[in-house]
Amino acid sequence: MNLFSQYKGLNKGFYIITLTVLINCAGSFVSVFLSLYLTSILGFNVAYTGIIVSAYTLLHIPGSLVGGKLADSYNRKNVMIASQFIMGLCFILAGFFLHSNFAIVALLIANFCDGITDPARSALEVDMTSPDDRQVAFSLLYQAYNVGFAIGPLLAGIFFNSYPQWLFWGNGVSLIVSIMIVAFFIPKDKLHNKNSKKETMGEKAVDGSILKALFSRPQLLFFSVGTLLIAISYKQISFVLPLQFNMKFASNGARIYGIVAAANAIMVILLNPVVLSISKKNPALKNILIAVLTYAIAFLLFGFAKLPWQFLALTLLYTIGEMLLNNNSKAYQNNNTPVNFRGRFNAVLPLFKTSGMMLAPILGGVFLERFSFMTVWIIAASLVLLTYFIYLYIYRKYEKYK
Repeated sequence: MNLFSQYKGLNKGFYIITLTVLINCAGSFVSVFLSLYLTSILGFNVAYTGIIVSAYTLLHIPGSLVGGKLADSYNRKNVMIASQFIMGLCFILAGFFLHSNFAIVALLIANFCDGITDPARSALEVDMTSPDDRQVAFSLLYQAYNVGFAIGPLLAGIFFNSYPQWLFWGNGVSLIVSIMIVAFFIPKDKLHNKNSKKETMGEKAVDGSILKALFSRPQLLFFSVGTLLIAISYKQISFVLPLQFNMKFASNGARIYGIVAAANAIMVILLNPVVLSISKKNPALKNILIAVLTYAIAFLLFGFAKLPWQFLALTLLYTIGEMLLNNNSKAYQNNNTPVNFRGRFNAVLPLFKTSGMMLAPILGGVFLERFSFMTVWIIAASLVLLTYFIYLYIYRKYEKYK
């Protein structure tokens, strides 16, 4: 079987969206080197740099809430085009004012606009899929993200020292080029496709406020709590693991961690089609349960691993879980999202993951001050195992007999 043939048959507009995501990620230069730009070019101290980076990150949240409402109230494609075009212009302007504080203002506006763009794009992606092909569609999208983000930091590293303004211009141009592709090659979406025979009962439109809509889907609230717990645990891979490697392998710690991190990225790109071909016939939540279990086992054993090959083997295990989780989470969420709330649900529910990612370094630092690396990984595994039982409850109560 040709592993890539399974990606055939999707909506043509979805392939265009996937291409634009690849372009966006490959051109995502600024976020990678933002802290370095603030310290080495603008000359800010570490504390002030941390405040700006935090503000930059946090502005994405109100932008996302605004974008979700706009995406459900107006044409999603137009919302996406307008916000991403402004975002691209802000990056280009920042490149012309590289040594000025105006660049910071432009970047803050840009990330607010990115927040507006994300739920509109997510809702548009869902509009172009059906429950039958969402696992395949989001797997393809996940591939585009990974390939793009493998290219972006590499190019950014080439530009930063010699041509730093091109970080901003390149980022801005890639955003404008990709959104022009959307403007010219994707037809106007239908905001509420209520007559689609492929929609599930979970997608049935509901009346009332977003709170009423959320409470009409309790399984999504439980699912999102699990997403927060997983994010707290998963983020320890980039926070706790490098520190653990430095302790275990001394001067070789950074090099070995780099190998492990690169192995994760390569495994995702090479193995994701294989994982999809094996798992795509399973219900999305069943695949997610398997993913969470692999996380729990891998994170627990990280606390006991001693040799580099052991860490590599555990990286393969959690990477399989990562692929299953990313291929299926958005599919499950949107299979249970009312069609007239797609924009807002795709703005609000990801905030659980964002919150977990923000809490993770704080909690990881607090725990490491008091406990050993082994204990921290046992705690991380316990949070994931708790998530497994939450998802098992959802599966048995809401999904098993569908």
